[in-house]
Amino acid sequence: DGDVFSNLAEVYKAQGDLDKAKAVLNEGFIAYPTSQGILVSLINIYLESNDDPNKVLELIRTAQTNEPNNASLHYAEGNVYKNMKDMENAIKCYYKSFEIDPTYVYGIYTVGSTYYDRAIEIQEEINNLDVNDYETYDKLLAEFEQALINAIDPFEKAFAVTTDKEFQLAIADGLKQIYFRFRDKDPKYQEGFEKYNAFLEENDK
Repeated sequence: DGDVFSNLAEVYKAQGDLDKAKAVLNEGFIAYPTSQGILVSLINIYLESNDDPNKVLELIRTAQTNEPNNASLHYAEGNVYKNMKDMENAIKCYYKSFEIDPTYVYGIYTVGSTYYDRAIEIQEEINNLDVNDYETYDKLLAEFEQALINAIDPFEKAFAVTTDKEFQLAIADGLKQIYFRFRDKDPKYQEGFEKYNAFLEENDK
């Protein structure tokens, strides 16, 4: 899956030859444009060499021009943005991949997981707050809960699309936890919790 290019690039980096490492990764990207390992390595090496990670996006967009209906290329673009901490554009790209191919479950699932991961990050920020900082706590709590709510719809869509049982179990677990959080706020959340709790009990054996 392109790991050989990432590994070879690491060898060149260890030798202090960033130019060769870049060349290998660019070659690997052309052959494996959706390889997360290559994408991450490309971004890191551009950052380490004070170069522009947007060059990776240029490569992806070139590939998209050649294959406009390739959903995985938009997914790959989203991964670049995500690694650049640009969640807004990452989510747009993930949605685009699912729009192009409604069977491309990873696109819509990753929208949900991106929101869910953000909620976990916010939770950690809350845990590290000064206990007397009520204003920041209230602000972060609102962001935390909104991130969880934002994850519901894409997770639901992913659950409906995939036929992979293990994947369904993972999604159901995330949805169960979110619905449990809000179960006292609206009957629909209690219903959601009961639905996915029952699914997990029936299938996670």
